[in-house]
Amino acid sequence: LVPQMQQRFSGSAIAFNTLAAYPALYVAQSEPWVQRLLKWTQQTATTTVAFGTEAGLFHQQGITTVVCGPGSMAQGHKPDEYIEDAQIQQC
Repeated sequence: LVPQMQQRFSGSAIAFNTLAAYPALYVAQSEPWVQRLLKWTQQTATTTVAFGTEAGLFHQQGITTVVCGPGSMAQGHKPDEYIEDAQIQQC
C-alpha cells in the first residue's frame, strides 16, 4: 500500500503505535488440572478466544489460570449484551 500512497504523496508512510498489550494465554488441554476442570464441567474440549484478558499476565507469573464464564462472546461485550437463564444454570 505504501508504494501506491507514495505515488500520490512522496512523504506518505504507515506507522503503528502499541496502545495496550496483553500476553497471550495458552494452556494445554492435556494439563491434569484442565482435564479435571473438563470432567467437572462435563465438557470434552477447551477453546481459544481472540480477546485480551489479564489471564496471560497471571499465567506469565506462574499463577494457574483459566478463563471461563457463562454465555457466548457472540452475545457479550457489545450493546444489548445478555446471558440466557439456561447459560447461567449451566455455569
